[in-house]
Amino acid sequence: MSTSGIDANEIIFLFEQSEKQKSFSGIRNKFEELDILFEFNPLNPISWNALAVVYILTERIQQSEEVICYSLELDSGNYLTWRIWGKLLHHIGKNREAENAFGWHMN
Repeated sequence: MSTSGIDANEIIFLFEQSEKQKSFSGIRNKFEELDILFEFNPLNPISWNALAVVYILTERIQQSEEVICYSLELDSGNYLTWRIWGKLLHHIGKNREAENAFGWHMN
């Protein structure tokens, strides 16, 4: 883990906490202030998921879609990736697709 930033698991944890509080303003500000967000492992879907969360929270939707898709290429069975994908789809108003993403791993 980087000593000057936070790692991917911490980003996802902060996202989960903000989601529970229904407020992303504090976490969005935290991301914008950091120089290095996490140590990035290009073959680890968790790193890509964390980057997707950062993109969602900073309203960089296209980039978020791209990294989530890549994360799914790395590991299509990752529950958290599908959950983040569903959250993104819901955020952009694609509710039917969001339900499918949330339900994918339930079958």
